Amino acid sequence: MASRAVVTGRIPLNGGSQRRPLVHVGDVGAVLAGVLQSNLTRAWNVGSDQENHTIGDIAETWAATCPSPSRSRPGSCPCPATRR
Repeated sequence: MASRAVVTGRIPLNGGSQRRPLVHVGDVGAVLAGVLQSNLTRAWNVGSDQENHTIGDIAETWAATCPSPSRSRPGSCPCPATRR
């Protein structure tokens, strides 16, 4: 979503009510390390309901945080999702 917004100047949404949990990569890494060091054999969920946002909410936050691509150079957005 973010990369397309930078390239096209539009944030693509198909509804926007779908939910996506946001999980920090460090948290996922910690869980995976714990699983590899144990004898766990069942499924584990990583995340929480507090970080389960709608796609529409994520798009609104992104649009409010990042400058419009038409007003900035590609790659100049301060959002980490667009840095390479």
